[in-house]
Amino acid sequence: MHIRNMWISLATLAGIALAATSTSAQEIVLKSATALPSNLSLVQTFLTVSKEINEKAKGKLRIDYLGGPEVTPPSKAADAVKRGVIDVLHSPSAYYAGAIPEGDAILAAERSPAEIRANGGMALLEKIWNKALNAHILGWYASGFQETKDAPIVNLYNLYFTEKPPLDPVKGLNLRGMKIRSTPTYRPLLEALGATPVGMKSSEIYVGLQRGVVKGFGWPGVAITGLGLGDVVKYRIDPGFYKGNNMVIINLDKWNSLSPELKALMGKSYEEGEVRDNVYIAADARKEAATMQKAGMQIVEITPKVFRGDVHVEKLQFVPFYYGFHVGLEVPESDVHRMLMVIEKYVDELSKGDPAFSQIKAGMAEFQRSGVESAVADVPIHPGLARYMKERGVWDSKWDKRIAKAK
Repeated sequence: MHIRNMWISLATLAGIALAATSTSAQEIVLKSATALPSNLSLVQTFLTVSKEINEKAKGKLRIDYLGGPEVTPPSKAADAVKRGVIDVLHSPSAYYAGAIPEGDAILAAERSPAEIRANGGMALLEKIWNKALNAHILGWYASGFQETKDAPIVNLYNLYFTEKPPLDPVKGLNLRGMKIRSTPTYRPLLEALGATPVGMKSSEIYVGLQRGVVKGFGWPGVAITGLGLGDVVKYRIDPGFYKGNNMVIINLDKWNSLSPELKALMGKSYEEGEVRDNVYIAADARKEAATMQKAGMQIVEITPKVFRGDVHVEKLQFVPFYYGFHVGLEVPESDVHRMLMVIEKYVDELSKGDPAFSQIKAGMAEFQRSGVESAVADVPIHPGLARYMKERGVWDSKWDKRIAKAK
């Protein structure tokens, strides 16, 4: 009886050991998706890096690609990550601007993802993504063109049209009455130029242009022919107006459940993919532009001549602004006020990430006052900025008549 019990105990222990071995060797499977179609060049680096991770983590981790917009609508993909339905997502942050409006700040970044990560800027973004989307940031792709690893990053986005838009002596472009495909990110820009923004999926742009529903769209300098738009686009407007913000994110709970080894592998792989992506996009952009110009597309460059006065430059290019009074009335008072309050709240962290913000670290309100004083005769003051300055006690009543009002 004693011997029989001993054999049962040994068998039980063997079963437990077998189960433990099986569990420890079980491969972790992550479900991934892209908000853009899988055939576009904008997602190729992400797909390639994911495959490389699968090879390196064989038997331990596998990233299964589910698909693009056909799997989950772009506007709902980020929420799917938040709920854990999707584990890893590659998507422009513009598609979930409602959840993270701060994502738009990435578009005007003056530094590379590597620099922003090194100076603490990415850590600040990480806190925002953690809280709003229950997500961890793995990488920032399509941040611009980069000819080589050490070359500066330049602009990515342009406006494209089926017919030549008229130039305007004040705004550069006059899009009054034109319906343009848009995302929430550059809707204010289009409205400021007189256009009527129209929301539609990237896969619907071709039909929209063909049927005349829209006359143009904003898009990076790549993946246009991939959408089948090469034969309908006739004009591209230069210069570009912002950079890309394709973020690679992972569900935070899933990320926290991974071993340090797998975290290191994924983190390093997707970070290294950032530079690879920019260099790849630069090459593809040259090829794309040549193909489209050969098909008849013309590049219309906005020159300083469209302005009434001398702007003292020979070529126009995109630059970021830090002053509240540069914002047009298409941005509501409450939004401008909130923007200034957020900048003030995080000025210490912002100045670490970008030295330009050190100008306002010593005194955000006084800095705004100096800016207004220097330009009040030429630039109307946004009501959101005026409200902020009054609350901070730096407002001068003689400026009351210079507060901008909608016409």
